[in-house]
Amino acid sequence: MENDVIYSNSVIDAEIPACIITPAQYEAQQKHLAETLEKLRRYEEVTSEIEEEFTEMQNSLTRERMMSSKAMSIATKVYQQNKALKTRTSRLSQRSSRHQKWAEQSSIDTLAVPGETDDIGHLNDENLTADIISNEIEALKTEQSIELELQDARNEISTLQFKCKDISDKLDSVLKENEELNETIRMHQEAETTAADEIETLTEKLDVESHVRKRAETLAAKMYGENKSWKKQSIMRKKSGEGDDNS
Repeated sequence: MENDVIYSNSVIDAEIPACIITPAQYEAQQKHLAETLEKLRRYEEVTSEIEEEFTEMQNSLTRERMMSSKAMSIATKVYQQNKALKTRTSRLSQRSSRHQKWAEQSSIDTLAVPGETDDIGHLNDENLTADIISNEIEALKTEQSIELELQDARNEISTLQFKCKDISDKLDSVLKENEELNETIRMHQEAETTAADEIETLTEKLDVESHVRKRAETLAAKMYGENKSWKKQSIMRKKSGEGDDNS
């Protein structure tokens, strides 16, 4: 009978598999997954902020380029106007010089300036007045004003080019950081997927373990009852055998 009891215990050992995972390990995996998800959420927030900053910097760069193009157009136009005004001023200066020379030599107001028929035709009284000198002075003032505008335009272009380079450098830096962040997010997404698969596998194993444990407990209770019954029968038979021997 004792051999039968030993046989019953060996049946229990055969029914119960080795422990696959402990609750502590399962909780640790759950905690790791939660931490991974939190990191991913933070990375997504940072990525969103970087994308907004990137878009804003792109818009700023576009505006700066438009302003730079406009400034270049203005500078070109001003340069052409300045060149034309220089030519005009030179001609007016030559005419004024000839007029002053002629005025010193002649007191006749209505005569045409000698040698001017090819350039200006016949000069009347109004063309021989101080208006020519006044116009020349105004032209010179205009030329100086244009020179200042041209210099301002050059300064503005230089400033815009510097800003453009600074923005371009920042943009390259942001793009690099964004690329690195995307790579990090990709790695975390892969880790999350792997963790999710592991959690799913662990959950299935835990369910199997729980099912096996319940079966083992049921079988153990059954075997315990049978063992108790066998022991009781063994004792009774032993007493019965002793009684027969005494008789």
